[in-house]
Order: sequence, then structure tokens, then C-alpha cells
Amino acid sequence: MKLCGMILLGTQGYMWIYNAPCDKLTLFDYRKGRDQSGPKQMLEGYAGILQVDGYTVYEKLFGNHPDIILVYCMAHSRRKFVDALKYDKERSTYVLERMQVLYALEQQMRDQQLDWEQKTKLRQEESVPYPAYQLHIC
Repeated sequence: MKLCGMILLGTQGYMWIYNAPCDKLTLFDYRKGRDQSGPKQMLEGYAGILQVDGYTVYEKLFGNHPDIILVYCMAHSRRKFVDALKYDKERSTYVLERMQVLYALEQQMRDQQLDWEQKTKLRQEESVPYPAYQLHIC
């Protein structure tokens, strides 16, 4: 891996990725460890919606933060329902089918090359009902 002009051979570390899709910005932050120091430093002073992968560090740092709303990545959530198929096929399938509708909507918006305002409007119209369905079965 080449990072800032240095070659890091034989080292282990973690790449924290911060993305601001509306601004079309992505930041890669290399850290030697996976502790909370990276997100704590990088997100100091941040206010708004923070989409995360479910790693417990985010809940510990921002779960009760007055200016941050944590939301979780659907792809990471989906993996849990895929794993649950072997234990409860009926309910897991129910959720996975509804997630597929949401993925189809996202693909449709990409195909139409909608801007973020158009996507937000369409998501509010088309996808808001689905999480309520999921909560009733879990």
C-alpha cells in the first residue's frame, strides 16, 4: 500500500473512511489501531447524520450525542438477516425481500442519475414505509 509517499510493507493497520456524498468528498484515514481515537478526532465538532457500519465505537462515542443522529448501513444489517436465514427462514426472508425493494429503488435512482434532492424526495415517497414493516417482525 502506498500512503502519503511512504510504502508500508508488513505493517497492519486500519483505513477509516469518511464520506460526504453531497459534497462528493471522501477521506481515507490510516490508523495503526481500531480504537475510538480515529473517529473521535476526525468527527470532533461534527453535527448531523452519521451513517455507520455498526462497529460499537460509534455507539459509544455518538450514541447519546445531542447533535449527531446515528443511522446504520443497510448492507451491514442485511448480512445479519442472511445469517439468520438458518434459524428463522420465514421472518428473515420477509425482511430480505423488503430490503430488495429498497435496493431496486436505489438502482433506479442511479440509472436515472438523480441528484441528492431528487433522491431524497423519492426515498421519502417510496421507502419510508418499509422500516416500519421490518420493526413489526423483529
